[in-house]
Amino acid sequence: MTAAHETFTLNSKGYPAHWPECNPARPDTVASRITDRQKKDLYERNVTTRELAKLFGVREAYLSHLFPGKGPGFKEAKKRLINTRKEYRRNYASMVIEGKISCKDAAIASRIPYRSMARAVQLLKNKAQNGENTTV
Repeated sequence: MTAAHETFTLNSKGYPAHWPECNPARPDTVASRITDRQKKDLYERNVTTRELAKLFGVREAYLSHLFPGKGPGFKEAKKRLINTRKEYRRNYASMVIEGKISCKDAAIASRIPYRSMARAVQLLKNKAQNGENTTV
């Protein structure tokens, strides 16, 4: 498992407890210059490593090494969105099969091309013929 997918113990400020804190003896280091808000934004992926590296004048690789392991970000949200769109498409495909709506209207309503809707309908029909589970 890579560091990007591990779960970390968060401190009270909302970022991993193992991330370096400000060192008053070395005020010029990145760890001393970065604010708690910036660390939290980096962990929550509200700001990119590239943006912070440019701000502090360091390489992205160095910043990623200094502050490893970002929080759960866009991958999970993207997967949920993709699954929701697939479910939405399957719902409209089943309505086309039942004759409640035309394929063209289903494509427009689900905001996909006509051919994509036709493929979804055909796939659902094939699954129904093969006796596979077609629950939406």
